[in-house]
Amino acid sequence: MKALLWIPLLIVPALVQSNFILTIFTFSFILAIAAVSFNLIFGFTGQLSMFHAAAFGIAAYITSLTASIFMCLSGWGCSPPFVLRS
Repeated sequence: MKALLWIPLLIVPALVQSNFILTIFTFSFILAIAAVSFNLIFGFTGQLSMFHAAAFGIAAYITSLTASIFMCLSGWGCSPPFVLRS
């Protein structure tokens, strides 16, 4: 039954023609993963962890620095510098 839930995740990106909608779809799932992991850490175990916020903040800072240094307008154009910088 859980395997059926993965089918829309594989089909929707192939059917969406707009980059804007695909970006919203991608960010929604990234934030959903962060929310589930926060729920696991804080909700079930009762431990307050600020690592999630720190990891997102550091990743955003490095991404903005790399994009400004290499003056990239698209994510795919900056992929090699992002990989080398991380």
